[in-house]
Amino acid sequence: MHTELRAHRLGGGVIAYIHNILSFTRHTIPTCYFECIIGEIETSYKTRLVLCAVYRPPKLNKPLFIQEIKRIVELHPSEKSYILIGDMNINLCDHNPIRNQYLDSMSEVGLDCGITQYTRVENKGDLLTKSCIDHIFLRATSHQEVHTAVINNAIADHYITELLKICKLDEKNKENRLLYNKYRNQTNKYIEKTRNNYFKNVILNNFTNQKRVWEIINNICGRVCKTIDDVISKHFNIATGAICNTFAYGFEDNLKNICSTCNTQLLHGGSYCQEPTASMRLKKATNDVIFKILHQLNKKKSPATDNIRWFRDYHSNRNTVVRINGQDSDQIPTLRGTAQGSILGPTEYLTYVNEMCNIFTRGSVYQFADDTCLVTHGRNIKEAQEIMQNNFDILCKWAHDMRLVINVSKTKLIHMRSPYSKSANPTIIAHTHTCLHGGPVPEPCACGPLQLLDQHTYLGLVIDENINWKPHIEYVCNKLRSLRSKIDILKHKVPYYTLRLLYLSLADSVISYGISSFGFGDLMILESSAEIQCLCMVLFV
Repeated sequence: MHTELRAHRLGGGVIAYIHNILSFTRHTIPTCYFECIIGEIETSYKTRLVLCAVYRPPKLNKPLFIQEIKRIVELHPSEKSYILIGDMNINLCDHNPIRNQYLDSMSEVGLDCGITQYTRVENKGDLLTKSCIDHIFLRATSHQEVHTAVINNAIADHYITELLKICKLDEKNKENRLLYNKYRNQTNKYIEKTRNNYFKNVILNNFTNQKRVWEIINNICGRVCKTIDDVISKHFNIATGAICNTFAYGFEDNLKNICSTCNTQLLHGGSYCQEPTASMRLKKATNDVIFKILHQLNKKKSPATDNIRWFRDYHSNRNTVVRINGQDSDQIPTLRGTAQGSILGPTEYLTYVNEMCNIFTRGSVYQFADDTCLVTHGRNIKEAQEIMQNNFDILCKWAHDMRLVINVSKTKLIHMRSPYSKSANPTIIAHTHTCLHGGPVPEPCACGPLQLLDQHTYLGLVIDENINWKPHIEYVCNKLRSLRSKIDILKHKVPYYTLRLLYLSLADSVISYGISSFGFGDLMILESSAEIQCLCMVLFV
């Protein structure tokens, strides 16, 4: 047990428990704005990492704390594994300049954030406050995996944060490791230089193999998982699934060989005019039923053309062939779709799905591939809710007739409005097949409402109820901070053009996607992403 008691003030301090099988060398470093325990841990396999356990009193200056903690981290070389853990009393869920400065400073020294969930829930009268003030930052070097988690068990006034670090041995370099243990004091710098050149040469030799290049990059940087599920899943493999949910129970007997469902996501919203939005994702349906429906649609639209003959011939004489290294397998006739999808072509798929646009008399429908967005609006929230409820009922009936199943659990609702609006939240009921096809809907029925969200990710963009791009820009900033910490580790180990490839693949693509929409947001919010982008670019100079 190692302690660091608070000096010149009453109460408080830091306690660190180190297992007796580990060697811990404590470093005495004076600090002014926080208490900490800093030391180097060495395992029985000679794996080393630096541990820094911190507690910052709430009343001490935050900017000075950020400067001091950054200076402490910079005392150790960037090649060493580093774990920074403790109660910082800086809420990562509160988006403000101090929080952004804190995260940017950590990414500059190669530390990646491992905890973003709430770690403290407190009741202040009738107000429930949630905050993320217990942090885990880490720098994982080669052959290491790190998993973090928040255990929602309020033993004290804070939740428990957990970190699991897995140190993998490099079985191919045992002799080099033993030689390093013997001569590490004399050859430490030489080995680091040789190691960096080795990674550069490996990447140069495998530059045309992108998969191998990414494996090398992940091997150098390590991997940080925000949950501990990856560790549990190695020991337990539990799979659940169902053909139909209770929403489709009414016509389950009529579909003997269902092989697909219709996943529907519903967004509900509107700016100042109260408009709901619906987002649907259509996947697969039973091939036999689809062909009959498509044949009827084509016959209805163009009975005197050659489309019907083309449609009939499209599915005849179709064969499946597997090709490996230029060698083809025997041809097998294809009569049905595969487990991954149906044998519908793009034209047939559009013919099948675009019929949805003709079933609504009020509202707008936006479709992109298998994603569909339904938007309705009204003079007040009551009118908008009635239109959306009517449209959703029509959609459900249409899905039943087209032999599709709407997944209500993935159907979401967003009420998009002005932040100054005080209108009540709407309620959209997902009526089952029995309610819609069994006569008048009983009042009230037992059907449940759709889930109401304040923000939702649609086509890769985070859209919130106030049409504010702040959540999406924060998502972009978190991506850039994680990349910034990785580049700091890779800058001396991989060639320049590999770093450039890494930046263009993971940073530029995230920034460019949807920038024509969120690029017109508040300049104060956009500045944070621009600053992180500049910090990433500095590493290439």
